[in-house]
Amino acid sequence: SSSTNLSVGNTSCCCFYNNDVGCIAEEKTYSCLDCGHGFHCKGSLQGQAMYHFGNRSPTFLVHKKCCRVKEKEDSQMRVKMGEKTFDCSDCGTIFSLERNLERHVKVHTGEERTFRCSVCGNRFKRLKHVELHMRVHTGDKPFGCDVCGKRYIQQGDLKTHMRVHTGEKPFCCDVCGKRFTQQGNLKTHMRVHTGEKPFSCDVCGKRFTQQGDLNTHRRVHTGEKPFGCGDCGMVFSLKSNLERHMRAHTGQKPFGCNVCGNRFTRQGSLKAHMRVHSGDKPFGCDTCGKRFNRLARLKAHKRVHTGEKPFGCGVCSKRFKQAGSLKSHAKVHSG
Repeated sequence: SSSTNLSVGNTSCCCFYNNDVGCIAEEKTYSCLDCGHGFHCKGSLQGQAMYHFGNRSPTFLVHKKCCRVKEKEDSQMRVKMGEKTFDCSDCGTIFSLERNLERHVKVHTGEERTFRCSVCGNRFKRLKHVELHMRVHTGDKPFGCDVCGKRYIQQGDLKTHMRVHTGEKPFCCDVCGKRFTQQGNLKTHMRVHTGEKPFSCDVCGKRFTQQGDLNTHRRVHTGEKPFGCGDCGMVFSLKSNLERHMRAHTGQKPFGCNVCGNRFTRQGSLKAHMRVHSGDKPFGCDTCGKRFNRLARLKAHKRVHTGEKPFGCGVCSKRFKQAGSLKSHAKVHSG
């Protein structure tokens, strides 16, 4: 087979005119996204990419990004011109060549995953992906943080972790401006604005923005309480509830008032306490309009209007509106 050298910038690319490569000299099939130059074959485009990015030019930039741009444009043009195209019945992607459709279909059938893990059977497109995956089974974590020593399987995971120390948050919400360390966290956050709740409970139909929230919710139906206290044996459905409970044993009060110095075991208790200083009374009675700084006090007050007496004496069955009133009454029986 014959060949010719095509000069691209200060590099040379060899185009082979044979049945395997199938270069067409009459038309420039591939175009570079960086400079817009057109080329006869992928090899020429790869040479141009090396001109822009040097020898470290990533292969995926050429084969997966640049090389498909012109093909996509050609497919769209063929549709406009009424020429025959090849459509994927699974996702609707349009191809100008039948062989490209055949290659694409393997994405849906799984045929392109030719490399198999001998431990768990998972399949991968490339051998290097299998080698990377094997670290899950071997426990190998070659990438270590030089600040805290935490180790990771992939260098990308370490890079993401380093943002904990640097404070870098490169992903920004274009609606509210909130920033995130990971793109996945930004994607999840966007559901706050869109109202999207893709995770649904198959028991009651309640929907959630995150898979983790759905998993936690399911414990309402299953009664599962996986978090147990090592001191008293109490169990909880949420880890945060266990952590809060543990403060009853340790006496820890991590939330302090910056006005009077009082400390609390719960952040909610501190927030309610701050209303003492601010005078804020956000809870109002819809019957008489009286306002309160705590929801519990509003609920107790409403019994004045409803006549409800939920607290009963175990000795004489007399009932009271307030727990304090029952406590005072109990002294009658105790002497």
